[in-house]
Amino acid sequence: MIATTASEVSQENVWDVVAHVQESTINSFPLTLASHFGELMSFIEQDDLVRQIEAAARKLRGSTTIARIGGCSVFVTLGMSVRWCGVSGSLAQMVQMGIRREAGDLPIEIHYDIVPGSCIELRIVLSDGEANDRALLKMLNPSDSIVDWVVETAPLWDPGVNRLLGLGIGGNPERAMQMARVALFEPHDIACIIARGPNDWRERLRVETMKECARVGYAVKDVLIVGAPTHAGTKPVALMCSLPFASRVAHIVLNGNPRNASRA
Repeated sequence: MIATTASEVSQENVWDVVAHVQESTINSFPLTLASHFGELMSFIEQDDLVRQIEAAARKLRGSTTIARIGGCSVFVTLGMSVRWCGVSGSLAQMVQMGIRREAGDLPIEIHYDIVPGSCIELRIVLSDGEANDRALLKMLNPSDSIVDWVVETAPLWDPGVNRLLGLGIGGNPERAMQMARVALFEPHDIACIIARGPNDWRERLRVETMKECARVGYAVKDVLIVGAPTHAGTKPVALMCSLPFASRVAHIVLNGNPRNASRA
């Protein structure tokens, strides 16, 4: 049986449930797979994975900040060297089994990413049905200002206070929407970035957007950004607005037990 520990991380709406990992934070996802385990062969039991997912869903469901669970999103990063033991169904069925045992028969959306490495990493998100995220997609021209579009759009489209803004920039339209969703789970560290100064284009854009939102009187807690390469002739930008308490996130990493590959 895999020994598991659970601990709260600095971001109040994120929990880590980590097995056989010394340090693995949401900020390094999904690079932890290759960096921690390299080319080791890893065997993961179906029962172990389902048990960890069930425990994470139980912790999320116990949150007093979620009035009514509206849905579940799962972001899976699977190492290519993972081997399975005792599997009777698909990975999607394992994920659904663990979640529905605790959270009931709710809509579950699963996203996959396959990377080098030998473990499986999951982020499980339960969303508040009373405070759903709002989403918007815009295909900007390459010369258009992202900051101007956000500042002109967000206050009219979602006129709340203390909002989190998630931006997905680049890729294609569907990829941009997914990145905007994932961005909302990044650390809320804008105060630290402003204090030390931005280090890259994402941080510069976060700071500039925060300042412009403040200038027009739109109260924003943080601006989070995930980006991807895109064609030079287009600039897909997705915007998601959320309340800090609207989603709760559990982070799971399973390495399993290294065994002889001949037993796979």
